[in-house]
Amino acid sequence: MEQFTDSHGYLNFNWRDNTLYVKAFGPFNTEGMIEATNQYFEVINNNISSFSIIEVLNEDALGSPQVMENVGEFWKKLENFNCISLALIYVTDMQRAILEKHLPKCGKAFDNITKAEQWVHSRYTH
Repeated sequence: MEQFTDSHGYLNFNWRDNTLYVKAFGPFNTEGMIEATNQYFEVINNNISSFSIIEVLNEDALGSPQVMENVGEFWKKLENFNCISLALIYVTDMQRAILEKHLPKCGKAFDNITKAEQWVHSRYTH
């Protein structure tokens, strides 16, 4: 995997059944966003069935407007990999506003993980 010396921001991944739990630690710069995107693709590349993502942001997990624009484009691409739901858990109202601006059709922002998990599980039953 390509490593960037000036990379800021990182992700932790953990699969639970068909749900990928991601913890995002920011802030992210362009290099960190590229590295995180590459890591995401490596983690989901071998997944052949539909899946969901629950991504939990820390209070600093944002980036510049350009970084967030690129992240939004990445989130839209997840649907091409059979992602049926992308739940993003924010800490601050500013994060919520930015996330909602960039959410794909399969995405929704939440203020806690319990609501996110309930929403994700409901998507499998509909």
